[in-house]
Amino acid sequence: MTSALVREGLAELAARYGVTDVQVTSVDVARVETLDVTVRNPAKPDQLDRYTFDGEWLSDASPVMFSALEDLDARSFRLGDVPALSRVEALVDDALAHTGFDGEQWPAFR
Repeated sequence: MTSALVREGLAELAARYGVTDVQVTSVDVARVETLDVTVRNPAKPDQLDRYTFDGEWLSDASPVMFSALEDLDARSFRLGDVPALSRVEALVDDALAHTGFDGEQWPAFR
């Protein structure tokens, strides 16, 4: 899990949409260096698209179903709105330190 994965994945998405920054409703950073992101389509802000980024390849968009009653303005955020996403490594280290397990017991996290 790295901050670079998040930063590069969102940069790829911004480039794909032709914008400087994207609004997202969810970001999932997996321990196998995969980023799953649900993006608010800048050209059609009433639509959501899901993408996967593996550090090199960005998937095609998959439409996301949601309720017409959901407030996408309230659910959407940008990378800069969540400073913790720029320090993923430190968050993982803190989480491991608080579990009582060492890296030997959980080598997939290192």
